[in-house]
Amino acid sequence: MQAAFQERAGVGSMGWPLFPRTCLLLCLLVRLAAATSDAEKTPDYWNEGARRRLKSALAFQPVAQRAKNIILFMGDGMGLSTMSAARIYKGQLAGGSGEENILAMEAFPHLALAKTYTIDRQVPDSAGTGTAYLCGVKANAKTLGLSGAAVYGKCRSTFGNEVDSVLHRARLEGKSVGIVTTTRVQHASPGAAYAHSASRSWYADADMPKEALRDGCKDIAYQLVHNTDINVILGGGRMYMTPKRTADPEYPEDPAQSGTRKDGLDLIAEWLNAKQGARYVWDKKGMDAVKDDSVSHLMGLFEPKDMKYELNRNTSTDPSIVEMTEKAIRILRRNPKGFFLFVEGGRIDHGHHSGRAKQALMEAVMLDQAVARAGELTSLSDTLTVVTADHSHVFTFGGNTLRGTSIFGLAPKKAKDKQAYTSILYGNGPGYSIRNGGRPAPSLRTAVEEEDPAFWNRQAAAAIEASFKLQPRVTEAKNLIIFLGDGFGVPSITATRILNGQQQGKLGPETPLALDSFPYVALSKTYSVDRLVPDSASTSTAYLCGVKGNYHTAGVSAAARLSQCNTTAGNEVVSVLERARKAGKAVGIVTTSRVQHASPSGAYAHVVDRNWYADVSMPEEARLQGCKDIAWQLVHNVDINVIMGGGRIYMTPAGTPDPEYPTYETENGIRGDGKNLINMWLEARLGARYVWNRTEMLAAAADPNVTYLMGLFEPMDMKYDLVRNTSLDPSLTEMTEAAITILSRNPKGFYLFVEGGRIDHGHHEGAAQKALTDGIAFDRAIDRAGALTDEADTLTVVTADHSHVFSFGGYALRGASIFGLAPSKAADNKSYTAILYGNGPGYPGAVRPDVNESTANEFDYVQQAAVPLKSESHGGEDVAILAKGPMAHLFHGVQEQTYVAHAMAYAACLEPYVDCHQRNSMSSATSGARTTFLALLLPTLLLPLFH
Repeated sequence: MQAAFQERAGVGSMGWPLFPRTCLLLCLLVRLAAATSDAEKTPDYWNEGARRRLKSALAFQPVAQRAKNIILFMGDGMGLSTMSAARIYKGQLAGGSGEENILAMEAFPHLALAKTYTIDRQVPDSAGTGTAYLCGVKANAKTLGLSGAAVYGKCRSTFGNEVDSVLHRARLEGKSVGIVTTTRVQHASPGAAYAHSASRSWYADADMPKEALRDGCKDIAYQLVHNTDINVILGGGRMYMTPKRTADPEYPEDPAQSGTRKDGLDLIAEWLNAKQGARYVWDKKGMDAVKDDSVSHLMGLFEPKDMKYELNRNTSTDPSIVEMTEKAIRILRRNPKGFFLFVEGGRIDHGHHSGRAKQALMEAVMLDQAVARAGELTSLSDTLTVVTADHSHVFTFGGNTLRGTSIFGLAPKKAKDKQAYTSILYGNGPGYSIRNGGRPAPSLRTAVEEEDPAFWNRQAAAAIEASFKLQPRVTEAKNLIIFLGDGFGVPSITATRILNGQQQGKLGPETPLALDSFPYVALSKTYSVDRLVPDSASTSTAYLCGVKGNYHTAGVSAAARLSQCNTTAGNEVVSVLERARKAGKAVGIVTTSRVQHASPSGAYAHVVDRNWYADVSMPEEARLQGCKDIAWQLVHNVDINVIMGGGRIYMTPAGTPDPEYPTYETENGIRGDGKNLINMWLEARLGARYVWNRTEMLAAAADPNVTYLMGLFEPMDMKYDLVRNTSLDPSLTEMTEAAITILSRNPKGFYLFVEGGRIDHGHHEGAAQKALTDGIAFDRAIDRAGALTDEADTLTVVTADHSHVFSFGGYALRGASIFGLAPSKAADNKSYTAILYGNGPGYPGAVRPDVNESTANEFDYVQQAAVPLKSESHGGEDVAILAKGPMAHLFHGVQEQTYVAHAMAYAACLEPYVDCHQRNSMSSATSGARTTFLALLLPTLLLPLFH
């Protein structure tokens, strides 16, 4: 989940995107769409954009003062894939291609990720999460405002386990408080702000079991009126507030919309009678008629249940979320002590549950417009605004979709069954077109300490205290390390965290990965110039060179065309690795894929086709025009000190036996030019060593005379971590350690690229266990690198090139295997796994097969997918960037993927940032220190002259 933090200020300050001006800007961008597209083909476009963002990051200063007002915007189910798709949809609504658009919430400078599990579920619901982000305590699924000691559906477990929300605490401090939602105001998310209920479904007394009523529990609507003195309540939910059969004011002829209360209470009337200056309205006209300075309390209930989707909203009777938010702020801000406001885009979630992506994304766009409007109405100097989500959905978009294509449109190629498929897909849901499933629920092992609110309060207090102690390291980075998890999107990170914890005998989601400890987090927009959903070559150009390129090209700008050799020359772009080598640093590449693969190739090659691994992989025309294969460029383009991974087959002449598989002709060298690139590389370098197995690698790393090392451990890609030959093939951790050991011999420092490349391959195979176990191996390498380097002089960045259409959901019980089954059966009465893919080789065919726990946990098991593809596709949502070390604070907010390269170059004062702020500051400080030292020493030197 994303949590974007903004200490918000004067209108338009700090880059806050004002709503009307934002619309104007977007409209202008649309009219210039053609020009913008041409501009993106030049490196200058991306370089200048990154420089502007770096300048903004360097100038940013936290607002360290007490917040008078707090606004919490909550997008129900608005995970990262939803945010990315909403950005594109919003841009396309304005007439653009979409990806270049900026949401209002993306201008917020601070960003973090939130772990969403509840005490009893790996995949949570909105009630358990509402208790967490509103009350600060994790709870059980489907319970509201209660600690984990309360049991779902058991009224008696309520008493003594109530926890108070921040809204309630703000009211006790004398602030005004309000709730705005597009769902019913008694729904799970807003309910956590004021209610204490063992069931989120107890909307009115008529929804409660007799036992609960007899034991003294109150329904949520009753608690809305009686628990906390809420000043503003706007949303749906009329039917739960009035006696049974009370006609609805908007639908008086429809008995299904009438009041439902059995106790005869009119809660609206009770609320009005208890408060001076209170008004109740049920339509937009009534709300608009309320003068902001004439009321202290306003209740507006605009539908019997949830409000209508924005696309279906009656604009004359129902206000939008933007209009409700504005009305709430105008009333609440009259309190001189300030206010707390909760605003929920609740029907984002409902759109996803119904499998209607357009409804969900339009709701997200409207939530963003409400965020923008709130920015106009409040001041950054006294208002803290937070935007987050309670959970994600099994919503994906992928399929290598062309840029500019409708976000709701078709992927550019047909599926394996020769039929078209949409870019947007769901891992599960009502869109499934076949029918049949089943399984017993796994056992649950909940940590008893988590049932105590004090556990969560202490944990959060410690995290806040740690945040106060965090200080940016404004010094020049001697060393740079970038860890690239290929296809390691946020869902993969979360699932890897759970698996890692479970392998240690723990429940899973609470157990941190090494990368979770990195203090600075940002999001990266991954599209390429020509594709909505990118590949690993074009993305490598972005995060390694700082320039966006076209699909399937590496190390060249977007002026270069796929497979057209004659467009290469003049369009080459230089990587940070090459700039580091020119600055005298040692440089290295480590990968679990072949070293000529798309991701590492962006560091040294300039190629218009990522598949030109060796000369025989190229068309004759390209060879005649002078283009070189990637393996050749690996040896000749940049003087790389350490090269480790797979890829022997591309380095030696055709027919050269492989040292590990000499009897397998398929593993022989394939070069048609007769060149042995390994020998060429060795002959050109003093202190160089070539190895092809783990034993030789460890010996080379231990030899202080070795300054260059090439290790190629497989003919093509290396084996998945769980099936590698541990005596012959080193792990990613061992390769990383060997690389750092050798590179650290350079006193000027080093640059190291480390890729967990087979995470991506596991996902493409639709085999989640392959991907996630390699994800764990990737995290171990990060941990080992941290132990071998000093955070004071080493900037370490962890990111991904793209995501996948990988999801996990199904309300899986916490403690259940991440690869196991969902706790209930599907609509076809068959079992299904919590992990699913939007497309891929796991498509079940005409009849979906049942699956059992043992099969689902097999290493080679291919999870089911919604659309048949031979190879599962990448996902198009944003990916995380995590950073620690010198200048790591530059990584913040939502950035173009090109920003990674620029921020890393800036941190180490590499071209074009040799005149960097931190180097100049150090020079000034050193000069000042020398002057001070001479001033102190001068009297001592002059003293003999006076005797």
